[in-house]
Amino acid sequence: MNHLTDATTKPFGPVFLLSLALWLPCAGVAFAQESNGADLLSAEDETAQVIARLTEIRALAAEKRAEAESLRKQLKSKLDDEERQVIDKQLAEIPNTLQKLNTSFEQLAIGGIDLNALSDAPPAEFNWRQELEQVTRPLLAGLRDLTEKPRRIEQLRSELQREQGKLRVIDKALNNLSELLASAPPEAVKERVNLLLGEWRQRHSDVSARMEIINVQIASLRGENLSAWESIKRSSSEFFQGRGLTLLLALSSAILVWMLGRLIYSLLLRLYTRGKEDQEQTRWERLLAYGVRFSSVVLIAFSILAVFYLRGDLLMLALALLVLFALLVGLRGALPKYIDEIRLLLDLGAIRVGERVIYNGVPMLVRRMHAYVTLDNPDLEGSIHLPIDQVDGLISRCAPQEPWFPCRPGEYLLLEDGRLALVKRQTVEFVDLRIAASIQRVATADFLAMGVRNLSRKLFGVSVVFGIDYRHQAICLDEAPVRLREGIEREFERRGFQKHLFDLLLEFREAGANSLDYQIFATMRGAAAEDYFGIARAIQRGCVDACNRQGWVIPFAQLTVHQGEGFGALQRLPAET
Repeated sequence: MNHLTDATTKPFGPVFLLSLALWLPCAGVAFAQESNGADLLSAEDETAQVIARLTEIRALAAEKRAEAESLRKQLKSKLDDEERQVIDKQLAEIPNTLQKLNTSFEQLAIGGIDLNALSDAPPAEFNWRQELEQVTRPLLAGLRDLTEKPRRIEQLRSELQREQGKLRVIDKALNNLSELLASAPPEAVKERVNLLLGEWRQRHSDVSARMEIINVQIASLRGENLSAWESIKRSSSEFFQGRGLTLLLALSSAILVWMLGRLIYSLLLRLYTRGKEDQEQTRWERLLAYGVRFSSVVLIAFSILAVFYLRGDLLMLALALLVLFALLVGLRGALPKYIDEIRLLLDLGAIRVGERVIYNGVPMLVRRMHAYVTLDNPDLEGSIHLPIDQVDGLISRCAPQEPWFPCRPGEYLLLEDGRLALVKRQTVEFVDLRIAASIQRVATADFLAMGVRNLSRKLFGVSVVFGIDYRHQAICLDEAPVRLREGIEREFERRGFQKHLFDLLLEFREAGANSLDYQIFATMRGAAAEDYFGIARAIQRGCVDACNRQGWVIPFAQLTVHQGEGFGALQRLPAET
């Protein structure tokens, strides 16, 4: 089983038990508050309560009938028209009240069964506007309740500003009246001004009283009449007993469903991937992972909606439905893209797990395919993680026998220009080569395009051409090759190359212009790749040593001058004096 299965199963037990222990008490408190202790009542107690309520309804109906009889008797007495209209109105309301009481009695007696199924009336026509209004009404009502307090405070502030404006006008009027009295007006004017002054002072008192009432109302809404601790305590208690508890239950149910999904996934993974090959196991693993993930998301959404519904929180239910609808609308445009990704995850696309793909000119192995596609090369350091939406255009193929890279660190290469290079490090991005005691870095894709020869893999060959003088022509085909081979083997033994020698080919090649040439080809094992040029020198040294031992002449390039007729004519010319 791979790392995903281990990560799923090992830490699961303690977390699962802890979440379950946290969720069960919250659920018990919630349902206890919701049912007001009804779950603790026995069947006999519930029947007794129903009978008591039915008795109360019958008593209320009797009271309404007695009230109707009394009103009818009052109509027979002498009353004016206004009193008769009031009594008639009360009598008209009593039948509706009795009808409601009878309906309530019947519903309670039959256990609250819905009687709409017994109706023969045709179903009402579907009106999407009314249905939409009914669905959004709880949301709007909840938003209105949430904003009731700020709106009320803002309304009181506006009223307070208006009263303050009135108070400023009243203060100016009182100042003017006071100045007028200070100027000693006539008695008749003074008497009238005093009356006006009293009226404006009363206005001032009324406006001040209204401002005080508004300030008290604002302080009450803000909680300023309570201490900070009492305000925090009340707000926290209301939240945790109401919507906070609902959110906690919704979150707990979502976590519980997710953990159950992980448990089911781990069990199914162990069951269905047992005894299967790696590639088939990976395919089953992805199929199970995304199937369980999709099912978990659906069940989590359903559990959250169920908690909101059972708790009766219509605002949270409406908000959750709107969020769910928005997500579904958003997924509509991305659905084709997700379908393509699902095809890739199920190994039905252009690339498959375990196959070979060329990425940026480098052969790579599709190692894993989940939310990210992991590409690596078994012979290179590092790996590449690509989002699954960025692998468009890549095509994989099955090539299990093809080499992944022409070399490995520590191997010797012969470059195109004849230089010998040692591979120090190779990654998915670059290759470090040591050439003549210096490090040269080459991009991996450029390195693959260089066409190097790997000398360290299995066998490699060193070719040398060596010639002897024509005066040894008599022994050039029999004795000379034997002596040259002996000389090469002695030199190889002295230099330590003999143990790496796989085969030595020494044959007469051609009669050259100045020498009798031999083709020497030494096939060496890869362990001797470091001495590639030393082997060529050892072959030359061995051949020279053999010639020295036998007294053979090694020719050198000669220039032959051909004397034609023109040269003879030059000789017959008289000498200059």
